[in-house]
Amino acid sequence: PILTYACQPDTQGARYDVVIGESRVSGLVSSTGGWREFTTVDLGIVTLTPGTPVSEVAVIPLAKPGNAVMNLRSIRMIPVR
Repeated sequence: PILTYACQPDTQGARYDVVIGESRVSGLVSSTGGWREFTTVDLGIVTLTPGTPVSEVAVIPLAKPGNAVMNLRSIRMIPVR
């Protein structure tokens, strides 16, 4: 999954998981300079079971050292062939 988010410097450091079907990847929020200054991070590859539909994608905060986790703009998944 590829996340696009923004984060103020005093709120960086939040930990989170992205759950897609039975797969899970973890991330750590870095400062982007402000709530409206976005960056894109690639969290790696997740393996999905062929023929099994994915009905839910979830971003689960694990630790929030500041007043928010992140300003999440988008989550993209690109098939690997």
